[in-house]
Amino acid sequence: FVTSPAELERARDALTLTADVGVVCLAADSPAAPSQWIRLATPTTVEHYARELYAALRRGDELGLTHIVALAPPDIGIGTAIRDRLARASR
Repeated sequence: FVTSPAELERARDALTLTADVGVVCLAADSPAAPSQWIRLATPTTVEHYARELYAALRRGDELGLTHIVALAPPDIGIGTAIRDRLARASR
């Protein structure tokens, strides 16, 4: 997972030619992701992000994506718990 728009940009640069990439991010951050990446979830709030995360990850598996880039929400409140879960899932 990535924790900032700058990290998302680096992931974009590294994976830009890869067609089988999915992205999970807040809707406000979605324009930063390349258009060829599959939007697995673009929730509008951190609470929606928490509810949609697992379904998005399952959808990425079902689609056979080789990479899923998750731009974590801010590290406050429920965002902290989401970041922890993303960190454990990325190991």
